[in-house]
Amino acid sequence: KPFWSPIFSFPICYELTILFAAFGTFFGMFWTNHIPKYYHPIFNYKQFARASDDTFFIVIEAKDPLFNFEQNSTFFQKNGACNITFVEL
Repeated sequence: KPFWSPIFSFPICYELTILFAAFGTFFGMFWTNHIPKYYHPIFNYKQFARASDDTFFIVIEAKDPLFNFEQNSTFFQKNGACNITFVEL
């Protein structure tokens, strides 16, 4: 037998490629999605405590230059929103 042959190391390299791809995908998703993010400034809003009790929240961040509070609030009022609040973060 030859001392070193690529045929014998192929299964190990193949399995290591799959293993490193899985780890790369797993940790890459954490890095690109900024996970874990345990804090968001909306948690300081006093009404947010009710979100787990009897309501739910829709949070729209106004980073977009085309964001218009009036258009968004009229859209949500037409669709039955009970309370619309602009929270300065």
